[in-house]
Amino acid sequence: MVDLDSTPVAAQPSPALPRARRDAAAATDPGRGWPRSFTARFAQLAAQQPDRPAFAAAGRELTYRQAHERAALLARALLRRLDGREGPVAVLVGSSVDGLTALLAAALAGRVVVPLDAQLPAARLREVCAAAGVAACLTDGTRPERAGELAAHVPDVVGTAELLRDGTGAHAPGAPGAPAGELPDAAGSGADPLLVVFTSGSTGRPKGVLLTHDWLLSAARTARERFGVVPEDRVALVLPPSFAAGAVVLATALLNGACTWLLDPREHGARAVAEGVRRDAVTTFHATPHLLRSVLAAVPAGAALTTLRLVTTAGEAVHGRDVEQLAARVRPGTEFFNWPGSSETGPISSFRVVCGEPVPQGALPAGLPEPGKDVSVLLPDGTPAPAGGTGEVFVTSSALAAGYWGDPERTAERFSTAPDGRRTYRTGDLGRLDADGTLHLLGRFDGAVKVRGYLVHLAEVEAALLASPAVAEAVVVAVEAAGTHRLVAYVAPVPGEPVESPAALRRRLRAHLPEYMVPADVVPLTALPHNERGKVDRGALPPVPPRAPSEPPSTDTEVRLARLWSELLGLEGTAAARVGREDDFQQLGADSLTVEEMLARVEEGFGVELLAGDLLEAPTLREFARRVAAGPAALPRHPTAVALRAPAAAPVLFCFAGAGALGMSFTSLAAHLPGRAVVAFQARGSEARALPDLTVAAAARRHLRELRLVQPRGPYVLVGHSMGGLVALEVARRLREAGEEVASVVLVDTYLPRTAAAGPGPAAGPGEPGGSLEPGEPEEPGERLEPGGPGGPAVSGGTGGAAGASRRARGPLRAVLERVLPDGLPPLHAVPQRLRVPLAGVVRFGPRQGEVMHDHGHVVARRHRVQPYAGRAVCVQLLGNPDGPAPWRGLLTGPHEFLHLECDHNSVLRDPHAADLAAVVGAELRAAVR
Repeated sequence: MVDLDSTPVAAQPSPALPRARRDAAAATDPGRGWPRSFTARFAQLAAQQPDRPAFAAAGRELTYRQAHERAALLARALLRRLDGREGPVAVLVGSSVDGLTALLAAALAGRVVVPLDAQLPAARLREVCAAAGVAACLTDGTRPERAGELAAHVPDVVGTAELLRDGTGAHAPGAPGAPAGELPDAAGSGADPLLVVFTSGSTGRPKGVLLTHDWLLSAARTARERFGVVPEDRVALVLPPSFAAGAVVLATALLNGACTWLLDPREHGARAVAEGVRRDAVTTFHATPHLLRSVLAAVPAGAALTTLRLVTTAGEAVHGRDVEQLAARVRPGTEFFNWPGSSETGPISSFRVVCGEPVPQGALPAGLPEPGKDVSVLLPDGTPAPAGGTGEVFVTSSALAAGYWGDPERTAERFSTAPDGRRTYRTGDLGRLDADGTLHLLGRFDGAVKVRGYLVHLAEVEAALLASPAVAEAVVVAVEAAGTHRLVAYVAPVPGEPVESPAALRRRLRAHLPEYMVPADVVPLTALPHNERGKVDRGALPPVPPRAPSEPPSTDTEVRLARLWSELLGLEGTAAARVGREDDFQQLGADSLTVEEMLARVEEGFGVELLAGDLLEAPTLREFARRVAAGPAALPRHPTAVALRAPAAAPVLFCFAGAGALGMSFTSLAAHLPGRAVVAFQARGSEARALPDLTVAAAARRHLRELRLVQPRGPYVLVGHSMGGLVALEVARRLREAGEEVASVVLVDTYLPRTAAAGPGPAAGPGEPGGSLEPGEPEEPGERLEPGGPGGPAVSGGTGGAAGASRRARGPLRAVLERVLPDGLPPLHAVPQRLRVPLAGVVRFGPRQGEVMHDHGHVVARRHRVQPYAGRAVCVQLLGNPDGPAPWRGLLTGPHEFLHLECDHNSVLRDPHAADLAAVVGAELRAAVR
């Protein structure tokens, strides 16, 4: 059980089901009076509802009668083939009707069944077969190469088709002359073993958990009573049946007479699952939270999974925002259940949320214990914890696993017998029970560490990280160093949401957690690694970043700067994270906004005006303190070109910043291109006072002169982000006209001005309707920059407003109007914003300088007409880009390609997405030197 919860939430007990579904469930047997075995219940349903579909996969269905008869044929043939050999039977199961039929056949033959996941590596499958001591292995033919790799390590590997052709099963199911034979009595004891599912073991070897008939029957009854699963349901089995969670879903469907709908997302992808659910009218969906997020993200915009009435998750913590995302893709009233459990216990509790109703925030509770499962929370001395108190979770039931296969010592360590004869399992989970009986799972019982003498539960820190709408997944690990622990957080962003920098995450955490619980390091990853069960694979996380000891600040300037850096980076008081003389401001987690804030605070506190380029050239506390002490007068600097890495052999990577952005915004990209010289260009006036370029062509001419001073001859590789792509494309065009080789231009989410997208024709002049270049341009009524646009002030006959005045004016007045109001008269509330654009670069606007330059860049970009380009170009388009390839095809007349990255406009230059962009740019650089 690994559901995590650290935020008290008002308990929501599972209320009664809607009357119609409750009555339907009762009419088809509420679970009382069921046979005591899985196989007997399956046979009972085959007799009661022979023509209802049992399995559906890849357009093929088997009814309950067909499935039972075919499984019985296979079982008889299997017993003849075994010829008295003892031992479990492995079944190599894919997402196929034949695979599940083979699993049923092995059970009907009276053997303990070892389901094997056909997607696992052959070495892992051989290890499982050896640990289980299997007598034979049935295969369904979906992965013949896996079967062949097992043949030398298992006494007998046979396909279902071969088994039926083996002289005993050549007849069709139910046909006259079908082979007869006695099968073992299906009406056995519920305590008899049925399945062995293997999980990862703490010793590094797979651990087999022995599931009983009662284990599966209990899960099926719970699904009937809590969820109202009935024969009319189509139950999605998207988890491997070789996992305990997959076995629960199989029992949920098969023992309640529903149809089991199979599709493996690992083989077909999340999009195929979403499409299949819609196409085949699936009604219930059971997955891990990670898989649910992936499937929801694959649902096309404007589409919905309208046939779903029930969704459950298990295996990991699920959060309120997961349910909110689900609610946006299903019909109101769809029920969601957090349904946690483990291989040893099966489901132990459930917590219900109705889509369309208020959703608890943070991690959802585990909920109320399931019928027949007694859950207790005990203190280390074995006494019950008080209501709301934390302790280790124990589960007592007659439907627990029988123990660990071939490991009596481990079984005795974890399982015990209660006074009433039921079994008790010690879960190793930390939890609490509220006064109303609601269970909260808080992580592993041994998942707490001491940080500077304080006990810290890592799950609580993870829950605080996940409270950010920008964080999809988070894992916190503790690294021991110098007699204490330092916390390291690995985070993955929500696709399409702006990435929070490590500094921003730490600052947010410090507002909610004690300072000793704030991770010293935050490592951004595109996605956290997951194992075959869909859980975060902590062993596959990248190495923890080393933190070399750094000499403490010594001079007064260093001490003051260290205090400022710690505050801005959220490091104040954080264990093992004090700023030392050799610490790098950006490597400590700063982003470009943090750098600008730091420079503004330095100017305010020290009276020294420095540029971002100064920090790039003096990145450590010691070096930067020297620059602050020396003042800017003695420092050589360039206002528009910033060397992110010193120029070396060609080709240098030349980067062009977007509107309002600084050249240092490419720092993360440069860090992922080791050994490559990188020079970034930013708009004139971005930092030093100067009149900015008024056209894209003027900016291109300026940067071209600077570029050729760094690298006089080609080949050239250029990268432009956002509006910088327009400048990069113009620079490339001029280089080619001069006879130089331009190996590639990479346009990173560059939006076409509407004048270019509209096709040939005169370029738009001042005051004429243009186009939005970047996301973030106001789109609300009255906010558009162009006159006469949707919601904007009307222009009648080209003579109204300031734009009309500018056309009628002559001489100096027209020039002034075009300079001050190039887009016509804005709405009244937007006048201050528009009036400061002409002052951009000349007047300093403090922290809003980047915003002003951003607005200026929009005006410049909308006047630009993109000229056709015949060289190689790569268009990297991101989430939300409205252009697509079509508008570019008439402009990119040379070799070109379009790529898509799953991130938003501004996050692409930040880690972890900068690594993906670097892979694209790196390939272009390598091609340039061939």
